[in-house]
Amino acid sequence: MCATAPADKKKARPSTPRTPMPEQPATERVRNFSEVTLGYTPDMAKAEAVRCLQCKKPLCRKGCPVEIDIPGFIARVVENDLDGAYRVLRETNSLPAVCGRVCPQETQCEGACILGKKGEPVAIGRLERFVADTFMAKDSCETLTGTQACAMEREGLKVACIGAG
Repeated sequence: MCATAPADKKKARPSTPRTPMPEQPATERVRNFSEVTLGYTPDMAKAEAVRCLQCKKPLCRKGCPVEIDIPGFIARVVENDLDGAYRVLRETNSLPAVCGRVCPQETQCEGACILGKKGEPVAIGRLERFVADTFMAKDSCETLTGTQACAMEREGLKVACIGAG
């Protein structure tokens, strides 16, 4: 006689929609050179991070060229441990703020996300950008890394590019 596993063994997750990224109104952005997308607020980031299923074999991590521990950093966003989330990102990625903006997540990590099979994947790139931007806004670089890895003090120095064409 075979026993069947209880149907409620799987985690029940509400099917919440993907959190949209706020943007500048078109009437404002035609008059400036600021980014169109404004980034998540802490509440928006948490709402998006909660959507992650925390897969035992995360395909999103395999889809990432630098193999970021995506479930690990997202779990820390849910726990509001943004410094910990930044540490996880920096383990394998030295430019999380840049990658959160320009990396083609839709074909890599987000393209491999299980939620994307039946709906919209977790906004991994947007969460990466949120964590990096929040970390840099707090001027936390020296505290966590021991160096000024994020920004240098403005000391009146000038930079010149030679041979740039």
